[in-house]
Amino acid sequence: MKKVCLFLLFVLFTAQLISLVTIDYTMYLSEHTVIDDDVLITATGAITNHRDHSPTLTITGNIINNGSIYNWNTRSLTVRLQGDITNNGSWSNNYTHLDGTTDQNISCGGTGAFSGSHFYNNNTGNVIATGDLNFTNCNADFQDLGNLDLSGGFDIYADDSILYDFNITGGNGSTINMVNGDYAYDLEASDIILDGEVILWGADCNFTGSLINNGTITNYISGSAVLGIEGDFVNNGDIFNWNCRYITLNLEGDVTNNGTWTHHYTNFTGTTDQTIICGAGSSFAGLYCDNTNTGSIIAGSDITFVGCDVDFQDIGILDLSGGFVLYADDSILYDLNVIGGNGATINMSNGRYAYDLEASDIILDGEVILWGADFSFTGLLTNNGIMKNYISGSAVLGIEGDFVNNGDIFNWNSRYITLNLEGDVTNNGTWTHHYTNFAGTSDQTIVCGSGSSFAGLNCTNTNTGSLIAGSDISFVDCNVDFNNIGVLDISAGYNLNVSDGYLYNIYILGGNGTELNMSDGAYFYYSSAEDIILSGITEMYGTCDFPGYVINTGTITNFISASNVLNVAGDFTNNGIITDWNGRQTTLNISGDITNNGTWENYYTYLTGTDQHITNTPGNPFTGEKFYGNPTRGNIYLDSDVDFIDVDFDLNSNNLILQDGNTLFMDTSKLFDGSVVTAGDNTRSILNMINDSRLYTLSVEDTELQGICNLQDNNVTFENSVVVTGTLANHTSYYITAYVNGSLVNNGTITEFGNRTFDLYISGDIENNGIWTNEDTFLDGSTVQHISCSGASVFNGYTFQNNNANNIIADSDLYFNTRFDFLDNGSLDLSGGYTLYTDGAYYYRNIDIIGGNNAEIHSEGDSYLRDASISNIVLSGTISQYGTITYTGDTTINGSFRNHASTHPTVNMANVINNGTIENVNTRYMNLFISGDVVNNGSWNNYYNKFDGTIDQTITLENSSVISGNTTFISDITGSNYQWYFDSAILDSPDFTGETTQNLNWSQDISEPFAGTYNCIVDGTPSRNIIVTSPSLEAPAGITITVTSSDIELDWDDVTGATSYTVYSDSDPYGSFTISEWTGAVSEWSEAIPGDTKYYRVTASN
Repeated sequence: MKKVCLFLLFVLFTAQLISLVTIDYTMYLSEHTVIDDDVLITATGAITNHRDHSPTLTITGNIINNGSIYNWNTRSLTVRLQGDITNNGSWSNNYTHLDGTTDQNISCGGTGAFSGSHFYNNNTGNVIATGDLNFTNCNADFQDLGNLDLSGGFDIYADDSILYDFNITGGNGSTINMVNGDYAYDLEASDIILDGEVILWGADCNFTGSLINNGTITNYISGSAVLGIEGDFVNNGDIFNWNCRYITLNLEGDVTNNGTWTHHYTNFTGTTDQTIICGAGSSFAGLYCDNTNTGSIIAGSDITFVGCDVDFQDIGILDLSGGFVLYADDSILYDLNVIGGNGATINMSNGRYAYDLEASDIILDGEVILWGADFSFTGLLTNNGIMKNYISGSAVLGIEGDFVNNGDIFNWNSRYITLNLEGDVTNNGTWTHHYTNFAGTSDQTIVCGSGSSFAGLNCTNTNTGSLIAGSDISFVDCNVDFNNIGVLDISAGYNLNVSDGYLYNIYILGGNGTELNMSDGAYFYYSSAEDIILSGITEMYGTCDFPGYVINTGTITNFISASNVLNVAGDFTNNGIITDWNGRQTTLNISGDITNNGTWENYYTYLTGTDQHITNTPGNPFTGEKFYGNPTRGNIYLDSDVDFIDVDFDLNSNNLILQDGNTLFMDTSKLFDGSVVTAGDNTRSILNMINDSRLYTLSVEDTELQGICNLQDNNVTFENSVVVTGTLANHTSYYITAYVNGSLVNNGTITEFGNRTFDLYISGDIENNGIWTNEDTFLDGSTVQHISCSGASVFNGYTFQNNNANNIIADSDLYFNTRFDFLDNGSLDLSGGYTLYTDGAYYYRNIDIIGGNNAEIHSEGDSYLRDASISNIVLSGTISQYGTITYTGDTTINGSFRNHASTHPTVNMANVINNGTIENVNTRYMNLFISGDVVNNGSWNNYYNKFDGTIDQTITLENSSVISGNTTFISDITGSNYQWYFDSAILDSPDFTGETTQNLNWSQDISEPFAGTYNCIVDGTPSRNIIVTSPSLEAPAGITITVTSSDIELDWDDVTGATSYTVYSDSDPYGSFTISEWTGAVSEWSEAIPGDTKYYRVTASN
């Protein structure tokens, strides 16, 4: 080992000193070695690995091998070469890499061959052969990199070797010659000759320029090969498949076959015209021959296919216009486009078939067996032989030109022939096939020779022009199918009578009173009739179209065993009967106006127009089960009152317009998916619903709801204005949310059914004159909303919630027996002087109530205010506080003002006039903060009363009233030293505590003996004054009572100093007398005549 290492050091040192390294001995390499100069291995020299190592030798210069390069002792030697290579000796090491970054020259001299296991090219440039190249038992892999240039006329000999991913430039007779059974994989070459036994494998073998085969071309034993031949190809040898694999030839140039051609696939793939020639006695006998050339495949001779599937894939043209014959012997012609003329003929024999053949100016001879749905013949087609379908398949022939039948046309083995005829037709032979279709684009002439007839089972038409009958046409036991294309013109006065048969996909041009009369079980089957009168019994089968008007004077029904669809593109008048039969349905699609003067009981009716009018004469309702609007959105106008009984009316996003106040009456019916709109002189139409009729997914505009209007889903909206005079509710089976995007007037009932809930979102004004008991009502407007009640109409339910950030304005007294939740939104405006009556309700989450003009809140039961802000209000009844309540402006208490039984609320008040009771209940109390003046003319017994104003406050004790509870006067200024004064004297009394603090606490009630002025000197600065007064007023005098036809009116003299008056009443002159009303400074009052005797008392206050 030491000797080897010393030797390597010597070699490397030597390589650095000279430009050519000559090796005339055996060089053993044990580690990776780089030689940066040219290398010459003499005949006595050799390079190999040390027996225990697998090194890599990199030579950056050129190498000439006249000796040996090999592996030793199961190890391997890798050689990486960046320069030119000349191999005249033995080259059998495992791995050789061409690593040049510029062109490299390579050659084999004498018996020199590359016989190592792997030979790789990593050079992206050219590898130029300067002599023939020999590979023996070698896997030569060019990795699809660079180019092997043989253009000097050199050859590659591959003996038991693999050529893998080679790109070869040939020319000048350069040849690839392969022997002894290995293969070329994904070979690419230009201008090359193949010889020997060329075995190919892979899907990417490409040849450009000319390719000549003088030997054998076949596939690898275990793999197939695809050859792309971009230039001309001449086969002078043999091409065949091997071992159940196959060869595919993709041919882009001209093709001459002088040899044997039996491989699997042949594809003509050129992008320009290709010429094809069969040499004498030769044929194309491969299994498949396909074409993808969009140009022409031009026959240069008669062409013969034997046992071959020829598939032109409906691409390009096979040109026989030189007058040549295409012989198909036991072969399939598949998707061929053939140009004929000059007697060009297709002659078929031995039982195979043509599939979807296209040809122009062609003669058919022999036994032409046809299969497929896409045969096309242009020019003149002449049949001199037999035309029939394939034994197991049918055929459809499109004949665009004239057709002359001199032979036989028939079906075979329960399959059939179809002829689509676009030109004139002459039948001189036998015509018994299954289908004949007139398919022209202009008028056609139909001729039958003497003794001949069209005897096929079905006669059809696809002609977009007119098929004009020269005589009366009758159909008996014949299926006449016009494919719903073209016209059968009977408008000149010809009538069409059909018995014991059907008209299928036929278009009939009527008018001028033309009738279609069908009888004896005949039926109209997927057909059309324009401007027609239907009489007799018109049985419909499938989809039938009626452009223009339809007048039914007989019976329209479905075929006995099938449902049907009628598309009426014009107006439809029913003077007869429209019905279903035998458990099937008749469907009407009508795009014009509808008049029903008869019986209308078919299952489906669809309105398919964009603007349609419906008229219903009295006593003739629509009673079919399904009625649909146009899904493309249109308007449906009701020009009269219209009745639907047991009908589901799906508007399909249409507008249903009720004109001039018409009524839509629905009995056990549903209306959904659209809009109901009012039009005409009247501002509101009527929707009258009875017997479980329902609305869902619907917009209803400016409509009065009568009967019982049940809502079935959450997608019903009421637009602009809706008036309820009947009942509006959820359907008994559904929880419903509905939306009113406008005003709602309830003169009937809004409720919920079936233990389900019904929620209403209303964005406009609300007027309740009826019963209102649904679960939740939401004020959902984005502008000011007005709300009112008439009489004693009450908003009941669970929640009345405001989502509107704007004001809710009361236009009358309001009555609520529900939770009123304002969600911190908007204000309830009572400033018109209206009263808010509540019974068992509460007002929640920062409701803002605007009072003024004697606006009043009157509460009964368990009603309470929670987290509210209220201004300028009169309070009566029982007013319970919950949370934080703020009263601004003037607050007059005429009832019981108290905490909620379960809470200690905080109440902030400005000016307070108490004519009632301020009290605590249930061991709870109020924290009462008062920043304004107080007039107490009632009972005041609250636990905490805190006067915290910032300007002078006056506390007036009317009629010797007192303020009881824990009362505190709070200085409006703060500092270090506090001293409270009473009438300018220092306050030092056992009736108070905190005289030297900010808070003066009363140990006594505020009463008349403590009248005077209180203030606090803070660090020498006086606070505001708190003035306690107890004036005495004379009782009102000169009281008179006047009784009118409806009212009792009280009047009295003004009392000097009085700022308000309170009217009390009782049925007992010695009773407790309750407050009837506080009148303010007005010295008169009235109320409706009571039902029994009453006594009145009036007091004055200041």
